[in-house]
Amino acid sequence: MNGTTNDLHYFLDEGLPRILAIGLTRLGAPATSVEPSTPDDEIIRQVGRHGFRGVWVTRDLDSRWHFRHLILDQGISVAWIRDENAPNLKKAFMVLSFIYRYSVKLKNTDVPLYFVVRERIVDGLPSAVVTTATDL
Repeated sequence: MNGTTNDLHYFLDEGLPRILAIGLTRLGAPATSVEPSTPDDEIIRQVGRHGFRGVWVTRDLDSRWHFRHLILDQGISVAWIRDENAPNLKKAFMVLSFIYRYSVKLKNTDVPLYFVVRERIVDGLPSAVVTTATDL
């Protein structure tokens, strides 16, 4: 990851392990853990200061609809983590998988991108984390 995300900044919403932001930053993917109970509209505006180089990583799937216009207005990229209340280790794995797979795409675009990150189940067993680019 080092060197591939130097102009991106990830904002990890509450509900994601706070220590993850420190680890990502040390790996070369600057990240901030958002303060608990910060309203989503405030977070979106904070991320918006980075334009499409700001990436909001959130478990709040409803924000996709409730804050659609603000997300579009601020021009930010968003990754919605569908973790079904997974343990912190699995949440961290899903975020790391997303950043590993899509940091270059995010870095090389000049428009915001939107993703839903989820775990894929194959034959009733957890398999690879699948990240799907989506429209907002």
